[in-house]
Amino acid sequence: MNASIPTILRNMQIEKVPVPAGDRAEQLIANLTLSIIAAQLNAKATASEYLVEAHSLAANLSNETLTYRPLQPSKFARLTFDMNGETGVLVFPIINDILVIPTIRFDVKGGGAEIPHMTSIMGFDVTRFMLRIRTRTTLAVLEEIKNTASLEKLVDRATNFLSECLYNEKPFADPLDRADDCLEVARDLLKNGNFPLASIALADVDLALDSFMKMPSMADHLGVVQGMRDQVKRMMHS
Repeated sequence: MNASIPTILRNMQIEKVPVPAGDRAEQLIANLTLSIIAAQLNAKATASEYLVEAHSLAANLSNETLTYRPLQPSKFARLTFDMNGETGVLVFPIINDILVIPTIRFDVKGGGAEIPHMTSIMGFDVTRFMLRIRTRTTLAVLEEIKNTASLEKLVDRATNFLSECLYNEKPFADPLDRADDCLEVARDLLKNGNFPLASIALADVDLALDSFMKMPSMADHLGVVQGMRDQVKRMMHS
């Protein structure tokens, strides 16, 4: 599901971030996603740590059931970005309104390379997937990936498996629901100091509200829409 990251990102280093408490299938997907990105950045130790966490979650689930489904559709953020002419699409889990996204910094040690301009985010969208984890198959796949020596093979196998997990997308039918979820993600991003991405998420709230205003039933929800727009204004100027 996640496209290969642009070549320039390979000059960066990933720092390990905690995966929030929540549904175990969502935690598994989050750890696998972060492991793929770490492997693409040649951070073998970090990739292995995330894989161990994913494998542990799969082992626990396999002891309980053959197939595991979260009770509700799982939320994800889809980021489309451009950096120095290279375009990519990355999908990150949202667990309990927290966007699970890696902390990446530029590696300028030794070569003293110039830090390039910030990535241009071309699109930010919150969507949902119905996850279904076949626990024994998942455990076997993760066991194989965990023992893969080549980072390139790790990325290929893990990415293919992730695509299989995220095949059943269920986009929001109601723009107001999408706006509400984007607003909660933006609130968490602001709390953690990720102002550029929070601003983009808030812009997506506005787009979702604009879509809602074009619907025939919107007249009954004008107060809700205005209240959300007021929140966006306050958050953008906070």
